[in-house]
Amino acid sequence: MPNGPPPDRVERVRRAINTNTGGAEWPGRPGPPQTLDTLDEEKLKELLKKNRFCRGRQRRWKYVCGSKEISEEERGRAVELLVETVRRLVHWYVWDVWWVGKYRKELLEIKSRAQLLNKYGDKTVNGLMRLIGKFEKYIEQLQEYWQEVGYEVRGIINDLLNGRVEVIIRNGEGITIYGKHLTLEANKTASSITVQIVFRFRGITIKTPDVLGMVMNREEYAKFLLALRLGFAVTDESVYYEGKIPQMVTTQVWQAVLWSILYPGHIYMLAHGIHVNKNGVSIELGLRAKNYRSLKDRALEIAKELGEDALPVFLFAAVLGDGSALIVHKARGGVEPIICIAISSYDFDKWESIVNRLGIRWWAPETKKFHKFHILLRQ
Repeated sequence: MPNGPPPDRVERVRRAINTNTGGAEWPGRPGPPQTLDTLDEEKLKELLKKNRFCRGRQRRWKYVCGSKEISEEERGRAVELLVETVRRLVHWYVWDVWWVGKYRKELLEIKSRAQLLNKYGDKTVNGLMRLIGKFEKYIEQLQEYWQEVGYEVRGIINDLLNGRVEVIIRNGEGITIYGKHLTLEANKTASSITVQIVFRFRGITIKTPDVLGMVMNREEYAKFLLALRLGFAVTDESVYYEGKIPQMVTTQVWQAVLWSILYPGHIYMLAHGIHVNKNGVSIELGLRAKNYRSLKDRALEIAKELGEDALPVFLFAAVLGDGSALIVHKARGGVEPIICIAISSYDFDKWESIVNRLGIRWWAPETKKFHKFHILLRQ
């Protein structure tokens, strides 16, 4: 895969925006990201203001234009979102397929590490290989799909620069643009701007092997598998269909593979779209464990009853689900390892009893909507 597009392509993209020459100036199929530092922001704003703006109202599964009486303040916020959206789309050359390659590379690395588990027997390793192979095939199909429809991103950018797009304003803080195959969404939160492209790509059902059942005895399997499921249930895992079916939505392919292993049987997998962030492009994968009932509503209550050996496993899974680890330098010298887990204020008392049982030092500075546990590991 090339390291970046040729310089002449970068210059042609820059010239297309700054001179409003439209689609005729866009290059063919550029490669990985290249910074475009000299975009004329004021010129870009003037071009984007020429599009049609309306206040959206929801009709079934999509937004449609309602009132076209938009205040200058609303239009200004929408234009700011469009500026950031165009910047990111152009910066990361989203219409090309380069960003799919990093997921294929990561799956190859997971495969390589899985082969190191040969001490658990060929059956275990082969089961993991088959599962990872299904993820590889699906990502490959997504790459083929994007090769067919990714050009539409360039088309939307060109139409935006020429004032031909209907921009739907949602709730004053978000915008939606519908294309033939794709939907472009941008939202402003209290601290950031999110940009997402939603696909109309098909999902598949895969059969996951009972890997943990191959390497554990019956007693270990029952308590540790439950602890792992509970750890994800209290963090990133969500529910589907009236709270009945466990669901995982993630941009981390390793997390998707791991979560699938916890629910042997049939898993429905769907690539919802891509997140176009300041630091890269990521695929949003959704997985549903079709043969299981969700534990999310009762997860912390069940976790409180776990044995002393299963409780650290639960905490480990919670960190994998929605945690982070870092090293903090102390004021008087030395370092301390810290684990952070984001939890809601509503669940604070339940979490407090769990970490106290583990005998781990911790503190939790409160914010408006959630506590973030800082668990200080003993050295």
